Amino acid sequence: MTEIASNLNNFRLSAKLMSQKLMEVDHDLYQDDDLVSHLANSLQLAYPKAKPAYWRYRAWQLLIWQPIYLSLLATYKFRQELKLDNFKQALINNSVIVGFSGLQLSETSNHELHSYSQLQQKLQHYFFILNQLGKINKKIGQRLLMDCGLYGIAQLPNLNNKEKSLIANHWKEHAPDITISHKIQYSGDIRCNSSELEVIRDTCCLHYLVQPKQLCSNCPIF
Repeated sequence: MTEIASNLNNFRLSAKLMSQKLMEVDHDLYQDDDLVSHLANSLQLAYPKAKPAYWRYRAWQLLIWQPIYLSLLATYKFRQELKLDNFKQALINNSVIVGFSGLQLSETSNHELHSYSQLQQKLQHYFFILNQLGKINKKIGQRLLMDCGLYGIAQLPNLNNKEKSLIANHWKEHAPDITISHKIQYSGDIRCNSSELEVIRDTCCLHYLVQPKQLCSNCPIF
């Protein structure tokens, strides 16, 4: 086995430790434009009583979680750049994004800068397509993006809480920015409670619009 193949295998195993849903697949894969439109339409059909805001922000969160988690893993665990040029995501049952293809890692002298640059381009592209289907507030989208990053950092394998807290601080300062020129006030954080990490979210995901009696345990508005 070559060094590159071995490194990719180690990366795949670490990704599964972050989430069992992070896996390479060879089916149900879509190009970005088709992925976004299929997802947005299917969420409207699945939750007809929910408000348009829920469909759009739910689609946004589903689109961004895998590239964010994988970029964090590549950057802070493997010290490499995650290349997203050929990255595709899988849409399962027309309403859940689980699985991906086109995984590529590359050594670079400044892995943090390059990984975030690649990630920002991908997320801005998703946002542009989704925003054409229905207006999305950039600042809310950015806050949800940053919340997602904190969840991913909390799941990074084989790092202690102090290391994760430092990474969270770096993420809050340098996370990909879809707003371009609109700086936001962000209150999300990671806190250590005894031996566990708690993610303090900044923004509500609007899950209560589809299941009013099942609020998120760390919802920032309830």
